[in-house]
Amino acid sequence: MNTFTQLASKFGTTEVLRRAKAEYSARTVAEMRATVIDRARNALQVIKNGEEATSKNPMVRKVRNGLAIKFGYGAKNETLIVFGQDESGKDEVEIRFFEEERQKAVAYMEDVISAIEDGDLDDALEAKLADFRSRAEKGKAARRAKKAPNNVEPIGKAA
Repeated sequence: MNTFTQLASKFGTTEVLRRAKAEYSARTVAEMRATVIDRARNALQVIKNGEEATSKNPMVRKVRNGLAIKFGYGAKNETLIVFGQDESGKDEVEIRFFEEERQKAVAYMEDVISAIEDGDLDDALEAKLADFRSRAEKGKAARRAKKAPNNVEPIGKAA
């Protein structure tokens, strides 16, 4: 047995590592609220520290002459708060602050975090959760349809 084989057997294994499948547990509004609050607190720190790399947090992004804040959920920061619509009918989902107004942005974030903790965003979180569930069901149905045998004749193969 060479040195590397001895070290491998001492510290690890050469077999394929398999984990047991994690048990599914449905996401709750309380868990979603905690996630949003945690991300909002991280965004607040980004604003307070005056960090230029606002890409560290998807809720805050740098815009020309300032910053924009969008409260969202998930990997894609899907919209939770809509402020209204612009002239073209598009939803206004960001609030913007000039660079000199960082203190206003901090105060805004603190007030919104407090409101979220009080449950003011729960209706939007419930709607987002219902949307996620319906999208998951559509995905399951699409995967089932793709697996099902297709009885359609290919083009050009008429009987």
